[in-house]
Amino acid sequence: MLNPQLAYERKRLWLAMIPSVVMVVLLWLFFVIDVSGIFRFPLYRLGILPREVRGLIGVLFSPLLHESFSHLLSNTLPIFMLMWSLFYFYRSIAWKSLLILWILSGFLTWLIGRDSYHIGSSGLIFGLMFFFVFQRYFSQLHSSHRTFAYCGFCIWEFVLEHFPIRSICRCSSFVGRPSGRGRQWNYRCDCLQKSGASKSREDLE
Repeated sequence: MLNPQLAYERKRLWLAMIPSVVMVVLLWLFFVIDVSGIFRFPLYRLGILPREVRGLIGVLFSPLLHESFSHLLSNTLPIFMLMWSLFYFYRSIAWKSLLILWILSGFLTWLIGRDSYHIGSSGLIFGLMFFFVFQRYFSQLHSSHRTFAYCGFCIWEFVLEHFPIRSICRCSSFVGRPSGRGRQWNYRCDCLQKSGASKSREDLE
């Protein structure tokens, strides 16, 4: 008979995987819709367009959009692993933390990003990684958590190196402002460089 504690942990493990699977399915669904041209609308325009009111919609949609197959592939495994880890180890605050990281990374990109559409889940990935890193200083974090975050980082960088994306400008930005709890946030945004994607008077009109 299976040990009750082991059965409980196994159940937690599977339940924690559900949000990660849903997220990955959404990433690939948006990509398939984009490349198929079903809506006859370039989905990159749902990305973040810095300092433009219409670009605020990208705060919600940009993590779900990717410019190419290699771009999507390089983000799929890290986002899956890090979200799985978040919902397994920090289930009581997982949704709240994910929402804060999602909105904060997107809004900061909107504030200080380059004048072009920003898409990709890289900002969310870095936010999750640094959540694990800085959580170490506020709670008793087991070493496996840090290893998990580190592995996600290494995998992401490895895939990124072996699947270069010429049309993506990787603008790494560090945003650190001490808050009441001394937290810092780091994000990395992917700036879409497509013909017609850069912000111009003609495009805005």
